[in-house]
Amino acid sequence: MLFRVEKRKKELEDYLWELARVSDDRVRPAFWPTTHDILTPYMQDGGLHAYAIRAVL
Repeated sequence: MLFRVEKRKKELEDYLWELARVSDDRVRPAFWPTTHDILTPYMQDGGLHAYAIRAVL
């Protein structure tokens, strides 16, 4: 849904309201994708080379 560029205001508001609701203790939605929990230590702290690899991935 968020991969389209042509978002209308109503669609974005609806999505943000959906994220703001707490529906389940196990679900923690995020507006921006984060992957810190699945990246290896090299990918997290590997410096410029690891940043370049991560950017490509």
